[in-house]
Amino acid sequence: MVADPIYLPFIHLCQRMVADPIFSSMFHGVALRSITTDNDIAFTCWRELEVLLNTQIYFTHPYHSWEKGLVENTNRWIRCFVPKRRDIESVSDEEMQEILSFINDRPRECIGFRTPTEYYSKLTSVLLEG
Repeated sequence: MVADPIYLPFIHLCQRMVADPIFSSMFHGVALRSITTDNDIAFTCWRELEVLLNTQIYFTHPYHSWEKGLVENTNRWIRCFVPKRRDIESVSDEEMQEILSFINDRPRECIGFRTPTEYYSKLTSVLLEG
């Protein structure tokens, strides 16, 4: 089964060993066409993710923000909570949960004014049912 482009919940991956079980469960039963991201540190293990998810990962060109509209928009919302000069390591787990809830619980026009959390839950329930 090949999925249409979807808006998945943003997740926080603090440690590389956390990525495998999270991505495996997140995309179970979904064939991804590709993933496009910026050159963020979160994708330092991109080769392993390509194998794990059986997909291609593409990186945008530096300073070409129009190539990564979703990434830029998400970064803009995160910056409301974590200013650019603040060390990301200083963000507490409680603050991270607040950021994740804000991002994942905002209705989006591109998915019928549902939240990413609602959309992902519906998608996974359909996949699990058959």
